[in-house]
Amino acid sequence: MLPGFNHNIRHEGILFHVQTEDNGLSNPVVVTHLYVGGNILATRKRSYEKFAAVPSLQEIVLSMMKDQHKEMMKDLVHGRIRSALRFLAAQPAVRAPIAVRPSTPTSPPAGEPPGVKPAPAAKPFPPPSSATAPVRPSGPIPPLGQRPAVPPPATAPRPYRRPASVTPAAAVPTLDTSGVAEKTLDELILEFLGQEQTKP
Repeated sequence: MLPGFNHNIRHEGILFHVQTEDNGLSNPVVVTHLYVGGNILATRKRSYEKFAAVPSLQEIVLSMMKDQHKEMMKDLVHGRIRSALRFLAAQPAVRAPIAVRPSTPTSPPAGEPPGVKPAPAAKPFPPPSSATAPVRPSGPIPPLGQRPAVPPPATAPRPYRRPASVTPAAAVPTLDTSGVAEKTLDELILEFLGQEQTKP
């Protein structure tokens, strides 16, 4: 069983976590998870059972782990993971503040002293249209026990709980996709993988 890879990657202002690990010869599978807020968004698995008897098994598994780890990070940045796209689409959009134009001074009407602003004319409320008018039930109201059930309110989101298998964020390097303009994504990921390999 080889040591795995753990990286944080900031994309579209959201911090994602990518984790790749080897399950060992008892279950010869390389598994990569994409996390956000402690929840798994995507999982990829690749078996190396057919290489179990090969003398260079360790090099083969390490290469598979690097490739799968890098593919998950690249697919996230390039929008090829549907669950990540759905998650990003569900995030509230950050709206720009509304610019308020300063009011231009107007000359007062004849006969009024300067500096006194006339009161604005009251605008009448428009009559309610059929689209906005409340819909009243026709006929008698049924007894309380025969009325249709009201759907329960939406449950509040569960609090963040980081799985025990995920490395703490403070100990994990973070890849910011804003640096892709200066270096290619492949170069950034390979640098991160190299840093991970040099750790004791």
